[in-house]
Amino acid sequence: MSLLADMHAENGVAPANWYKVGDYVQDAMKRGTVFLARHEGEPVGTLAIKREAYWYSDETAYFDKWFFVSPDARHT
Repeated sequence: MSLLADMHAENGVAPANWYKVGDYVQDAMKRGTVFLARHEGEPVGTLAIKREAYWYSDETAYFDKWFFVSPDARHT
């Protein structure tokens, strides 16, 4: 959850409701796929994807729910 807090600190446009964030993460873990990247045992990045219908169609695809890499791990 600390990576998501870092993501919010960097990109958030509204105050975070951490209870809502927790529910969102649980849903992503239950009905989607969550990836966690580690470097030397420490989490440095995270990605969540979930298969959902397009808002305008019955067809489905994988959509990202979040994507974040810690600034220290970006090497850009």
